[in-house]
Amino acid sequence: MNLFNLLLKIGDDILNKPNSTAAQVANFAVKNPELVKQGANLIGDMFKSLTFISFTFFNRTNADREIRTDYNNWKRTPNTSEKAKQKKVFKGMSSFIGSRIKNETFMDIGLERGFISRENPNETILGVFGNGEVHYAEKVSYNSIDPELDRELNKNKLVLI
Repeated sequence: MNLFNLLLKIGDDILNKPNSTAAQVANFAVKNPELVKQGANLIGDMFKSLTFISFTFFNRTNADREIRTDYNNWKRTPNTSEKAKQKKVFKGMSSFIGSRIKNETFMDIGLERGFISRENPNETILGVFGNGEVHYAEKVSYNSIDPELDRELNKNKLVLI
């Protein structure tokens, strides 16, 4: 099914099938435009408030090593208002990242796992996930990336490391 046909089907469902998911989502958006806007802004604001980590060459090995080091250093820092804000951001990201991890057949049995998430080419996130929540995350910038990792991120939007 091409994109045009998909959009026609969604439009048809909205107009002709009031109990369809598409119609329910459309009705919610029409009745609650401010809430929908706030939800979209929340996701965008979460990513904006993360710190940056920069790589010359970005691959799984150096990503895993760097996120573990940064996470361990962050855990050792004293609790400040800034750290409390970061924890709030990480908590807000948990359902977003967690839903992607569930799609990766990852069983969360208390282990902390590194992850790389990409929503679009300009938003790559590197973090640590465990017990159903994001413990730490940073935005990633890089000069070059391992081609295999790049393809996997473009396809799946999430890679566990």
